[in-house]
Amino acid sequence: MVVQDFLGGDLLVGDVLSGVERLGVHYWNRLEDGEVLDLTSGQFVEGEVVTGARGVVRPQDVPPKGADAYLLLRQRVERLLAAECNSREET
Repeated sequence: MVVQDFLGGDLLVGDVLSGVERLGVHYWNRLEDGEVLDLTSGQFVEGEVVTGARGVVRPQDVPPKGADAYLLLRQRVERLLAAECNSREET
């Protein structure tokens, strides 16, 4: 959701499978130009696959689960982006 906050596009979700066993779900982004951006795809081990990609309608406000983690990550990304912009302006 934080990526979508800053870059737009669509939030996607798919099922994580190991063989026929469903292990959970995985989220990633598709940017407005169609590029797929998955910052956490490296977490999967051999034999695990993500399938059944579908769009997600995100909550209007902070997510009901994980709100504190979402807000903290968003704040940190915003701070790093601001520092980068300030650094570029100084040079």
